[in-house]
Amino acid sequence: GAVTGSGTTNYVPKFTGATVVGNSSIFNDASGNVGIGTASPSQKLHINNSIASSPSYAKFSNAQTGTTTNDGFDIGVNTANDAIIFQRENANLLFATNSTEAIRINSAGNVGIGTTSPGSKLEVVGGASHGTGITQTRNGHPSFSLLNGGTNSVYLGIAPSGGSYSTFMQVAEDGTDINYLRFNTGSGSERMRINSAGN
Repeated sequence: GAVTGSGTTNYVPKFTGATVVGNSSIFNDASGNVGIGTASPSQKLHINNSIASSPSYAKFSNAQTGTTTNDGFDIGVNTANDAIIFQRENANLLFATNSTEAIRINSAGNVGIGTTSPGSKLEVVGGASHGTGITQTRNGHPSFSLLNGGTNSVYLGIAPSGGSYSTFMQVAEDGTDINYLRFNTGSGSERMRINSAGN
């Protein structure tokens, strides 16, 4: 039969009955911004939930995840105004840049940087010698680093603001056990060494 109905300017129409057309909840303004739940979208896609007791999430799912509330991947704002990135599946959460994976959080909550299989709460992996690791800096103050020293060693270093890591503790192993513990200060000169015998 004939289709009847009316609507409001800029609202995307939908069938509200078998032969009746009315407004949907999708608003497309003159600038091309699309709003779902809002008639004043401020970005190209703006999702708003006007119910104060409900979060505002966008959900992504596929044939493997299922489509319930606890399936797939959610991103949005909860009722406490926290920004949420929510992996609902027993799977990884990946962050990539320049088309390459940079950070991975696995289903156990372990974070990997430079590795796809982090075995601890934070695991950083890189190929550079004496420079790959974790660094804490503050402008105008010494910096602190825990660095992978390349083959068989780890460095715990302190450097002046903008300076190099010439003051450090090095732990070296021989492939089986700790070989020695070395302390360097000043220009990087060795001041003390404790060998595997405790001497």
